[in-house]
Amino acid sequence: MRYLKSRQFFLALLVGFLFLSSVRWAKAVNSQFITIVNPVRVSRYTVDSAESIQAQYKIVKQNKLPASWLFTFDVLNNPKAIGVVKRMDQQQEKGIFLEVTPQLAQASEIVYNNSGFWHFANSVFLSGYVPADRIKLIDTVFEKFKSDFGYYPTSVGGWWVDAYSLSYIKEKYGITAHLGLADQLSTDGYEVWGEYWSSPFYPSKNHTGIPAGTVDAKLDIVELEWAPRDPLNGYKDSKYSTQDYTLMSQDFNYFEKLVRLFAGQHNNQFGQITLGLEGDFPANSYTENSEFARQMGLVRKLANEGDYTVTNMKDFSSWYRKQFPGVSPVQVIETNDLIGTNSKLIWYNSPNYRVGIRYTAFSQKTEIVDLRIYQSDFREPYFLLPNTDKDLTIYIPSVIDQSTDPKNVWDLKWGDIKEIKQENERLAISFTNDRKVEFFPDKFSFSPNIDVPTYLTKNSLVKIQRSDDVVIQPNTSAMTFPKGEVVLALTPEAWHFLKQRKVGLALLLWGGVLMVLVFLGIRFPRIRPILLIVAVAVIAGSFAYGDRWYKKHSQDYWISQNEIYALHKLALLPPGKVLVYDHECLQCVYLSSLKPVVFSNNRSYVEKWGKHPVVYNSSVFEAKDVKVAKQEFSKQNVKYVYLVKYPYYSEQLPFSPGDLNVENIYDDANAEIWRVKK
Repeated sequence: MRYLKSRQFFLALLVGFLFLSSVRWAKAVNSQFITIVNPVRVSRYTVDSAESIQAQYKIVKQNKLPASWLFTFDVLNNPKAIGVVKRMDQQQEKGIFLEVTPQLAQASEIVYNNSGFWHFANSVFLSGYVPADRIKLIDTVFEKFKSDFGYYPTSVGGWWVDAYSLSYIKEKYGITAHLGLADQLSTDGYEVWGEYWSSPFYPSKNHTGIPAGTVDAKLDIVELEWAPRDPLNGYKDSKYSTQDYTLMSQDFNYFEKLVRLFAGQHNNQFGQITLGLEGDFPANSYTENSEFARQMGLVRKLANEGDYTVTNMKDFSSWYRKQFPGVSPVQVIETNDLIGTNSKLIWYNSPNYRVGIRYTAFSQKTEIVDLRIYQSDFREPYFLLPNTDKDLTIYIPSVIDQSTDPKNVWDLKWGDIKEIKQENERLAISFTNDRKVEFFPDKFSFSPNIDVPTYLTKNSLVKIQRSDDVVIQPNTSAMTFPKGEVVLALTPEAWHFLKQRKVGLALLLWGGVLMVLVFLGIRFPRIRPILLIVAVAVIAGSFAYGDRWYKKHSQDYWISQNEIYALHKLALLPPGKVLVYDHECLQCVYLSSLKPVVFSNNRSYVEKWGKHPVVYNSSVFEAKDVKVAKQEFSKQNVKYVYLVKYPYYSEQLPFSPGDLNVENIYDDANAEIWRVKK
């Protein structure tokens, strides 16, 4: 009996051990993902779409991998290509790649934005069109997809799909996954800067690039990121990625490091990376000796090892939405320099903020190089208004961003790092001098106290609490005016009237009358009370008339939310005069309900919101000669240049930045700030 009990005990122990082992194994398998996505378009590189798809699919099939294939309208309109797609196995998901082409525009009965090159942002992205046209484009391509396959897709992609369009697609067609760009500062003229660092998230209903901070603000679509970037080197140069690494003289080992870094769970709740290759290249780009074949071979190898799950977009989105029904989880990316320097970078991504911490062992220097606050009410610039520029500029509000301004960095000056420890969504970095910084989803703290830079203490995007420690909380409601601000200002006609010579003479006459009254009051004391009454009456009457005239000759103008944030950045810069373009735009086209205030040439709002004195000037901006521009610019004695951009209106430097000795320190869809170099 004892023998049987012993056997039962050891059997139970063995079963328990095997069960726990299987749980650990299952966790690793089900929480470390490689998602394969191949966007397919017709471009100048394309020879035969059907042959290219067949060659690329052959590599995927040989490795027995699932994948998502996203097709543009032009590919869907190619019967031969769709014939190849229909013969794919059941692991292959079909979806839509949302790029606008002349074919799609014609089928949608809208005017194509022919900017001279199909790749320009105002031509190829939905955001280059007004919302009514976006809906027509979307409906046309979705109906074409259904006519080809008999159903609507659940996954779509596009290097930028605005939140207005995504919300419409989600509501009408029920998509669950979207493929967008990983953070890139400048590649192909597309800037998307400030998302979760190369990790999936739920986007906000107002902004595709901003993680939703609440369930109500969430667009229930999983945003996957194309071309994941090196956490350290990719912050300086976007070509350090899974797509362009060979351009930076990096080998296949570097690619594998990126895959293991992002797909690995590490101390997070999961790991995920998106891999694949655009399918518009000639068929010989997808041979068995190609880089794509090597990449898919690595994916197969990692899957065979049992530690990674390979998925398409639909299946990963299903897992993610089931696992995280609320908001996006915290994702920490920590790595030593993948190309061998003695540095480290840590990204802490939460639905409320992201922060980048760089550590350089040689100098024992720890710096916060990036801090941006995620506000669900911050609306992307192309939500309702079209992007009329050939470039895409998506910049998510930052408190610190060394990539755009080298001086905008916080050196903690705490010496060497002793330990980095992550427990669930808490990240703690301990230093050898018994100091510590801790990151939580809704705040981060420094213990003991630390000197906080002025540009943080004065920044409305953060709240700072001081006691024995310093606690910094994101102010996620700092800019809760997604529609921008309305300001009252004189009409252009009123400004012209005030500039007339006769108005100036009338004001001089009015001033002369007051001077005479003052003189008489001094010269004849007996009548001073009477003169005082007359003077008060003249002044009061003048002000009353002026107030009525101002209201009669004023109108409401508009400042976009993005420009207000640019002015907020300007206000935090060191003192100095700001050069603005002395130019009015009476006939400028505007698509907003109100005219942008810059069109009236009333730049007082720059001084009010930007908290720097402004200098009106046209001679610099309208100079035809570099030498003249430099001479005129030096006369202004300014420290900054502020430029404004709206649909069909864009202020620019007249010559290269080097000619004027200025550097760009801020650039979003509606404004630029340039600083004079010392």
